[in-house]
Amino acid sequence: MERGCINVTIDTVFYVAKALHVDSQSLGIFLKSDEEILSQLHRVPRLPILPEEPLQICRNIVLLRNMEGLTQKQLAHISNVSVARLRDIEHGCANVTLNKLSSITQTFGISLAELNTLAMDDARLLELVHKARSVAGIMENR
Repeated sequence: MERGCINVTIDTVFYVAKALHVDSQSLGIFLKSDEEILSQLHRVPRLPILPEEPLQICRNIVLLRNMEGLTQKQLAHISNVSVARLRDIEHGCANVTLNKLSSITQTFGISLAELNTLAMDDARLLELVHKARSVAGIMENR
């Protein structure tokens, strides 16, 4: 993971984040400034803000797919992921690799961080980022 391996499962990311006492949604972005984070995330359409779930990223795929008017079969074909695997991902199978998620995000032209936070309030996201920075002992880059 530390070397950028994308064949890591989302379960592993959740467990590492939990062990570090941070939310997985802040991983990969907490070293950026607040302005950079918000600028990056505001370039994509925001989804309706719903209560957070452990596998919110999976729910966001469904919401984004529906917003784009794609069927599971269409998204699977475009993303080069099997329909069965996409169905598993959308139903919250956490044993999906970051590689598969990356294939899906590329189809939508967004990053994993953007996919993970599409339905999150800016204030809540920055709260998670600030906590991750605090745990890591770093201050915001200005």
